[in-house]
Amino acid sequence: MSGDPMTAAIAALWQQVAPEQIATARALESAAVRVLDAPADAEAWAEVRARSHRLAGTLGTFGQVEAGDLAIRLEQRVEGTTDPDAALRAQVASLARDLRRVLEASVAT
Repeated sequence: MSGDPMTAAIAALWQQVAPEQIATARALESAAVRVLDAPADAEAWAEVRARSHRLAGTLGTFGQVEAGDLAIRLEQRVEGTTDPDAALRAQVASLARDLRRVLEASVAT
């Protein structure tokens, strides 16, 4: 970490909000797996869309660039889609898993 006070403040704030963001990512991954297994689960698909949107709008604020980029990619993939095909469902599940892993790693170090 640099000696920049703003960077230090953002890093400290991240440690405070990280558990909630990780919980959101875990719930997103769970919803993505439900959609992967049950494509007609509209409630799970809506959850994927809502949680990916929330994370995409939040993570960059806390300096979580890699996770933020994954969340943005995920949000863009699901935006406007109401009937995901098998390839999209698999991609969404993979992105959600990667996002969760990156977020968990951000507090493990």
